[in-house]
Amino acid sequence: MILYTLVAGFLPFDEELLPALFKKIREADYVIPSYIPDGVADLIRRMLQPEPTKRIRFDRIKRHPWLSGETPLYHQLNLANSRSRFNTKIDDEILKKTLQMGFNCQHLTVEQIKESILTKKDHSFVIAYDLMLNQKIKSELSTTRSNKDYMNRIVMMAV
Repeated sequence: MILYTLVAGFLPFDEELLPALFKKIREADYVIPSYIPDGVADLIRRMLQPEPTKRIRFDRIKRHPWLSGETPLYHQLNLANSRSRFNTKIDDEILKKTLQMGFNCQHLTVEQIKESILTKKDHSFVIAYDLMLNQKIKSELSTTRSNKDYMNRIVMMAV
């Protein structure tokens, strides 16, 4: 889960209720974002295999082609990932929600607040904005997966 969290930016399994969380873990119900390179995705799938006898062993993790490769992860990650569109543009909906939360913005203008968010300045409203942005990205990934699952079911019913 640590590798997943490091490369995706959020946890693979996230539920408020423990029974739902355990069900997701047991069923390996997670989404690997499209911006994660294939080699990393393969390793993650093998590590998060719910069946212990099928799960990759530590000695094989060390020999996995992705870990023995010479290209560092930061070069492998596709810059057109889910978060990159937010690196230079503020999501107005999330900004509005952030400003409505009543943070002390220290008499900053909206433009200064946007600049603080883009440059990741150390303000509590920047953290709140980022948390809401992560939730939105995660929701979009979940929706994409649901749509793919739905289309796959339709195709299977037609066969």
